[in-house]
Amino acid sequence: MKTTVRDPVCGMDLDPDDAVVAVAEDGSSAYFCSEHCARTAADQVGPGEGQSHSPAPQARPATSSEPEQVRAQPGAEDEAGREYRSLMRKWWFAAAVGAPTMVLSYPWLFPGLSELFPRGSSQLRILWALMGVASLAVLAYSGSQFFTGAY
Repeated sequence: MKTTVRDPVCGMDLDPDDAVVAVAEDGSSAYFCSEHCARTAADQVGPGEGQSHSPAPQARPATSSEPEQVRAQPGAEDEAGREYRSLMRKWWFAAAVGAPTMVLSYPWLFPGLSELFPRGSSQLRILWALMGVASLAVLAYSGSQFFTGAY
């Protein structure tokens, strides 16, 4: 069974050989998944909290069989920001289609809509067909990240 260690900042389980290691003054080792987590831990531990007034521990890459391997890619935070903005666009699209779909699914519950779309009318059937197509668009666009590993 392979031994794993836990990053104290983000809680990620990782292989000690692939970790970024920061050595504290007392000789113990802390394992981090990235330089960012190592810097965050160094910033959180200030003077009087287990360290004297010396600088924070320096992070160093763990030994690896591939020395050219990049441990922390530059722009990783920018990539996370782009992914967040993409997910927010998808969420707003789903909300913009979903809210009217919920209201128009039961038009007889709303005074102004009950006259426009009476129960059993052809207008209501056409409306439901259009909402079904709009729901497929939400499923395909907003839910696409759930289907990427399915095929």
